[in-house]
Amino acid sequence: MSAPHIFFVDLLGICAFGDYVQRFGAMFQNLTIREKDCLIITSFLPARVGWPRVYQTFDGEFRLLGAGTVAEKKVCYRRLHPSFTLYRALQFVDLQDTLSLTCFGGIAYRSISPMGVYGYAIEAGQTQLIDFANSPWHASSYG
Repeated sequence: MSAPHIFFVDLLGICAFGDYVQRFGAMFQNLTIREKDCLIITSFLPARVGWPRVYQTFDGEFRLLGAGTVAEKKVCYRRLHPSFTLYRALQFVDLQDTLSLTCFGGIAYRSISPMGVYGYAIEAGQTQLIDFANSPWHASSYG
């Protein structure tokens, strides 16, 4: 196996929508992104497509994580939307029991609009959404 890689994915939009589940899933499945790699993602923070779409798209995740109020859902979305997408990508290619993703940090910044950058470590293991979302960094306050 070759040396680990650092992948920087600078998205032009929100990591939560479009075909990112399929694209990331393909990168996991064909071992473009694999164990020991690091993945850094930028994503727009505001729900530019509207909060109702966010609530509908991630209803299952919000319910599982106990985000019931609008305020809780907004905070959860800002902290976790790339993680939701990556988790769904692992499920899409049935690798959630093979790869363990850990978010090791993130920060909000301002570009043309509010953005966030998120960092992930990829290891062998399992990714359970509730554990993934409750990792030390995810559990802290964000932006």
